[in-house]
Amino acid sequence: MSFSTKRFQLVMEVGGGDRERLMSRSFVEALILKVAELSGMDVLHGPVIVEGRPHNPGLTGFAVIDYSHIAVHTFPNSGDLFLDLCSCKVFDAQIIEDYVQRSLNVDKSMIKSTRLNLE
Repeated sequence: MSFSTKRFQLVMEVGGGDRERLMSRSFVEALILKVAELSGMDVLHGPVIVEGRPHNPGLTGFAVIDYSHIAVHTFPNSGDLFLDLCSCKVFDAQIIEDYVQRSLNVDKSMIKSTRLNLE
């Protein structure tokens, strides 16, 4: 099966994040908005931020963008953050990876990124 729509995706797994930052709704919201801006896409809905349960703390945020979605999941107990940017429009993944690294103030060795280009 082939698709006529191009698909691009950046999946980031980031470790070593600050617990307080990973539990901050304003941090997750700002991260999503900046990723949308850096990717050259407009937010159509969101960001929506929801908090996990006491047995599984963290935040999940998402935004619908004009070319697909951005999702962020935080895991404050382990210091992890997961980001997914899925789009039908090409974007510069390196700029986003660099921004996420700076915003979390972590070493590059703490980031695992997967880039998909399905044309």
